[in-house]
Order: sequence, then C-alpha cells, then structure tokens
Amino acid sequence: MARIRILVVDDEKHVVELIRDILESAGYKVVPAYNAKEALEKVYTESPDLILLDILMPKVDGYQVYREIRDDLLLANIPIIYVNN
Repeated sequence: MARIRILVVDDEKHVVELIRDILESAGYKVVPAYNAKEALEKVYTESPDLILLDILMPKVDGYQVYREIRDDLLLANIPIIYVNN
C-alpha cells in the first residue's frame, strides 16, 4: 500500500522540519517546499495527496499558490489546508 504523500509548504525551515517529523512518525511521506515556486513545481512532480500551505510567504503568498492550483483542472481536487504560524 502506498503511503499518503503530503506537500508541506512554508518559508521557515524549522516549521517544515517540525511538521515533517510529526507526519513521518505517523507514517506519512512528506515532501518539503520552502517557497511558492518550489511548491508549484513539486505539486506537478510529486503528485501530493494533501497540501499543507503557509499563507504568509515572501514574494508570492499562499493565497496565490492556492489560486494557481485551483485553476489547473489536473490539480484542482487536491485538498489544501492553510497553515498560519
């Protein structure tokens, strides 16, 4: 059985690592991304089952990433949870 793949997006590395530790200890596969550009690339290359998305990021915020994902019919059904730390 394939593990559920979760894309964790946050510009603060320690936040990504903390979430990664928690999720991996629960058996999930975590794909990290540290900015909007990297997040959008990994959505296509990693095919996540869920996205945990930081709202406040420099240059491009989480809302814009959300809109770009929702505008793509191939990605629009991926669940997204906003993370605001």
